[in-house]
Amino acid sequence: MLTFFVSWALRCMTFSYISYYYKPKLPKRLILKGQLSEKRAKTMLKSKMDIKRGKTKKIYFKNFTLVGRADFISDDCVIEVKSSFNNKFLIPSLAQLNLYMLMEEKDKGLLIMGEKEILVEKSNFVIRQSLAYFEQLAKHILEFKIPEGDTEFCGNCCFTKICFNVNKDQAHL
Repeated sequence: MLTFFVSWALRCMTFSYISYYYKPKLPKRLILKGQLSEKRAKTMLKSKMDIKRGKTKKIYFKNFTLVGRADFISDDCVIEVKSSFNNKFLIPSLAQLNLYMLMEEKDKGLLIMGEKEILVEKSNFVIRQSLAYFEQLAKHILEFKIPEGDTEFCGNCCFTKICFNVNKDQAHL
């Protein structure tokens, strides 16, 4: 059974394909930025509601398993924190949050992107689109077929140097 991370939802398919084989390595500054954002969010949220850290969960489907951990959980809400608001990552972030809501059996979510707070109702449409994305990813992996990616995400990708979309003639994995 193939196992995918929820955080790959609706991102560049090539990124997810390569990530299946090679763990993405984020620059230390981005890791620290994310940790600081989570710390700020935790402080802000604790003054409004009772929250706890999410626990790693798995959800099983016919052709794959999804694994992930929401940043925070309250009694009625799943909270996902991103260090900044980036339009390019809004849809993947909403997909990730919706999958966490599915895993946590919650109907409400809060997406914090930098200073923006977006209240979210669980969307079965977004969940279906995310699952279709992972079905396609599974198909590509099982067929050893490199998927076409989305170059809109290239500037934020740790695989740019080996990516098949950026370096079609030079890529070697």
